[in-house]
Amino acid sequence: STYAFSGCRALRAVYMPVCEVISARAFQNCSSLSNAVFQACNEIGYLAFSSCSALNTLTVCNPSISQNIFLNCWHFMSVYVLNSSSDIAPIYSDTFTGTPIGGYTTVTDQYGSIFVRESLYSYYLSAEGWSLYSDRIVSCSYLELEQALSANISVITAGIITW
Repeated sequence: STYAFSGCRALRAVYMPVCEVISARAFQNCSSLSNAVFQACNEIGYLAFSSCSALNTLTVCNPSISQNIFLNCWHFMSVYVLNSSSDIAPIYSDTFTGTPIGGYTTVTDQYGSIFVRESLYSYYLSAEGWSLYSDRIVSCSYLELEQALSANISVITAGIITW
């Protein structure tokens, strides 16, 4: 629900293999949240991860993404998109505002990356909204994405929150 975990400073990682919707502001201001995996998620709401200043990595399928979901996530370096369909959900021009993926580099001094399946790379380069970040989109093999997913889950399964 809206504001579900908002402001939860102790939350460090989230793994939800099945999650229909991440509601608006669900994880807003979770200042210790660094890694999140949502393997089956259809929608990410407005400001869902905004001001998660420690957020570094997010793994998702192909959700519909609302505006400003990562606003002021200064350490957000990697998003792994597990999508296997050429039907790419559009994103807004401000999706990555205030992040290294969006060009904010004061904290990290480097840009972030969006990792997508190599068979869909050209689709992402021209997809609505995604094309704005074409220089940040990286082509990966299915195996590389699966290995990244496994590694991200391993980091998380120390057991903070698992559904």
